[in-house]
Amino acid sequence: MVNEVSKLLFNALIKRHVVYLPDVGTLRVVRHAAAMSSRNELIPPHFKVEYTLDNLGKSLIDIISEEVDVDSQRAEEIYTRWLDKVREERVVTIDRVGVLRDKSFETDDTLLKSLNIANEPLRITRKYSKASLYVAIALVFICAICGGGWWYLNSKPTVAPAEVVVESAVVIPEPELALVAEVEQIEEEAVEAVDAIEEVVVDWRIRDDLRHWVVVGSYSTTENAERAISDILKRFPESQCDYFKLGSMYAVAIFGSADIEECQEFKETNSNNFPQSWVYTPKRFR
Repeated sequence: MVNEVSKLLFNALIKRHVVYLPDVGTLRVVRHAAAMSSRNELIPPHFKVEYTLDNLGKSLIDIISEEVDVDSQRAEEIYTRWLDKVREERVVTIDRVGVLRDKSFETDDTLLKSLNIANEPLRITRKYSKASLYVAIALVFICAICGGGWWYLNSKPTVAPAEVVVESAVVIPEPELALVAEVEQIEEEAVEAVDAIEEVVVDWRIRDDLRHWVVVGSYSTTENAERAISDILKRFPESQCDYFKLGSMYAVAIFGSADIEECQEFKETNSNNFPQSWVYTPKRFR
């Protein structure tokens, strides 16, 4: 019985990404954003399992009731017996899922591998534009001119103190002026090419610092929330939607951020598409 319930929890975390364990807390799968581990290596987005005391997601009792096809009372009895077997004092050990010690959860490698299939670091090959080569050639050319000028000036015979030295203006021929202008333009383009950074559109749902959400509706069941998200994506395919537990309901959000002003701006920008939207902030972040 213990292995069967642990297996149900394992599958539920992969499928639902959040499961509530009564009298224990909530286990939820959190997606971490991609990050550079070094200048030429990118760690792709990856999933980790985190623990929270909050009551989020579907209860494991309800999952047992649905999967085993028993009533809620019988499902609660099965859950209680399972919890007695896997919990010893303040440590909960769940096969293939992980170990919970106080408020620290250590995910089992089996679950991590299942959540992060073929999630290997990516090597980045940097390509340099022709502009950089032109700049290098131009700099060598300029250095040669400067070096020749320095040699010419320092090789002149020393002028006696009594003599009057008349400085003559240096006239640069038009072809050389054009060359200087071309070199300056190449340098400017090269700097722009080196400094240009490709903007990456980040999915707000994978951020770890969310504090505020733009909510478009709340629903009594996860099925209704998922149905609402499906309807939004049909009308606005570029939308990024998610839902979370809000009291006894499930709130559907179309944007989230650590900055409440970003949420307010997103709400106002999309007021025509989502006139009923509002910004939700949990009490602990107010």
